Amino acid sequence: MSEVRDETPPYVQSVMRGRDADGVAWTIFQHVQPNRSVHWCLIAESPVLLPILKMSPETASDRAAKSMGKRELQVENQAFNNRYFLETQEPDRVLHLLHPQAIDRLMYLIPAEWEFSPRYIMVCLDGTACSQNLETYYNAIKDFIRLIPGYYRKDFGFPNLS
Repeated sequence: MSEVRDETPPYVQSVMRGRDADGVAWTIFQHVQPNRSVHWCLIAESPVLLPILKMSPETASDRAAKSMGKRELQVENQAFNNRYFLETQEPDRVLHLLHPQAIDRLMYLIPAEWEFSPRYIMVCLDGTACSQNLETYYNAIKDFIRLIPGYYRKDFGFPNLS
């Protein structure tokens, strides 16, 4: 008897786009992996050029990989290091963004997948996120953007965005 595999590719549904009162462009959507998982993703346009960063809740496999020599970025807050696995090729720039105030704000949240690209911040939440979770992470992203230091904004800001 052969194994039957569902080769249905992942797809996006429930896409919403718009700008908030502060002028930040947002996209919210569900990412569906058939027969496996559903994630809600929130994407916000960044007012600054961001380093590429993947910040994911640390798993047992991450801890095992670290014991085998896989490198990750560490911050001064050990509880944060235990909660998140940070992957980047630009550690100096990331450390300017993950300062103590930003880390404190992130520590109050249920861990989620965060990804930074040069123009966007994305957070993906497992499962069928309720509107309260989406609002919590919407506010967390807005807070994170507000906490970007002025010197970083000066060096990496886009002149047409606030």
